[in-house]
Amino acid sequence: MSIPPTLAPVRVGSVGLKPTKKVPLKASPETVTGRFPFLLPGREWYAAVGWSTLTPLGRRLGTTLEQDMCVFVGGGGAELSDVKLVVGSTSRPAHRSILAARAAYFEAMFRSFSPPDDIVNIKICDTVPSEEAFDSLMRYIYYGDTNMPTEDSLYLFQAPIYYGFTNNRLQVFCKHNLQSNVTCENVLAILQAADRMRAIDIKEYALKMIVHHFPVVARQESIKNLPQPLLVDILQALAEEPRCDVPLMLQPRSLPTSASADTLTDDIDYRIQHKQGKC
Repeated sequence: MSIPPTLAPVRVGSVGLKPTKKVPLKASPETVTGRFPFLLPGREWYAAVGWSTLTPLGRRLGTTLEQDMCVFVGGGGAELSDVKLVVGSTSRPAHRSILAARAAYFEAMFRSFSPPDDIVNIKICDTVPSEEAFDSLMRYIYYGDTNMPTEDSLYLFQAPIYYGFTNNRLQVFCKHNLQSNVTCENVLAILQAADRMRAIDIKEYALKMIVHHFPVVARQESIKNLPQPLLVDILQALAEEPRCDVPLMLQPRSLPTSASADTLTDDIDYRIQHKQGKC
């Protein structure tokens, strides 16, 4: 049986072929491992990302999915990115496959068309989030992290609905974070954010707190900058709140005589009770 010429073994050098030479690595090991920390061996890799390599019993630990994705979104995967997400004047490298797998908004976008210059401007409803809130959003998309300050929860409360996440875990956390950390100092900011994001339940909660602590909230400078519709909402909430701290007078005070009229009308307590009686 004859062997086809294309399958016949060829000895290197018998037909003019020269053995290949090893191409030296131009980049130094320090440069390669600096750009790709996951190439570091053993303990050096863990030290580069800030994780401990040993358990309390001295056993070596492996990495979890959360730790790997934390390095990836933190810049370790920038070389493999294929899209840029822009917030204000800041851009972050991202990966279409991860974005599409986590959010229906990005899946529909990348299936329908390619963004111009592979740049996507990020917004939530009609609001552009802060850079800190955007970083919190990226951490949630990549590995489900929900640790964020209260200010970020203001922006991300409507993100699950806008981007079409597979569950409402982020929204539940943001709602709990806002209700647990609202104070007299930030209640007006939360009211404005809830109104802007159309978060009715958070807005009602903020209005109730404003009514309950109205003497303190009304003295803040930020209340002067509230839009008129929100001021009307506060007035309506005050009107609907039952107040029984001012008792009604049973009998009006007798009118003063002409001789003592000037003295009594200057009495502050009398004028206050007279006004309360009219109310």
